[in-house]
Amino acid sequence: MVEEQQTQARTENDETQLSQVYKEDMIKDRNPAGSYGMWIFLITEVLFFTVVLIALISYRVMCPEAFSGTSSFLGNRIGVISTFVLIGSGVTMFAARRSARVRNRKDLIRFLLLTIILGSLFILLRGFDCYHKYSENLIPWTSFVNPDCAAQESSLFFSVFFGIMGFHLLYLIIGLGILVRHIVLTLRNRKPPEYIKGIGLAGIYWYLQLVIWIFMYAILYLAGR
Repeated sequence: MVEEQQTQARTENDETQLSQVYKEDMIKDRNPAGSYGMWIFLITEVLFFTVVLIALISYRVMCPEAFSGTSSFLGNRIGVISTFVLIGSGVTMFAARRSARVRNRKDLIRFLLLTIILGSLFILLRGFDCYHKYSENLIPWTSFVNPDCAAQESSLFFSVFFGIMGFHLLYLIIGLGILVRHIVLTLRNRKPPEYIKGIGLAGIYWYLQLVIWIFMYAILYLAGR
């Protein structure tokens, strides 16, 4: 009887300590500094790519023939495959956020890993595409050759193309780092409510990369055809 009372007392004490730790963690999670920083980062990215895309649209309107002729060198097959790969990563990211809401750690890790794999595949496809352009001497900063269009206008198009592509891939690499960090935190942390908010922000960041790429694909690959 005494042993049972002692065991029950220790159990209640452990539950009280765990409850206290849980409350402290939830208070830390309510700290808005990290969320504000992430939102500021997202807003600056949106503003940056908005300006660049508006410049591309303006170039398309002002020089339609040069834009159409130059964009034909991009090759649509890799662009289509890349688009579907990134859309697939958006689907797995949605599934990861849903897994976080229902407190399913195993599915959360699984879908985050799938998102990382698809995101890495997208980056590899874009790298292969850029290498293909390099082999065809379509890199403006090297021995640029484009006999079908005006050299200056073509060089401007590909300068913007590789510039915006490089920044987009950089933001994607940052996104992959964020997802890897969340996997590590999930493996270390066995109290799911603590990282739901972070997974939500990571999802918004990833969706933004998807939306930006869709606009880039539509303007660069489709508008000139």
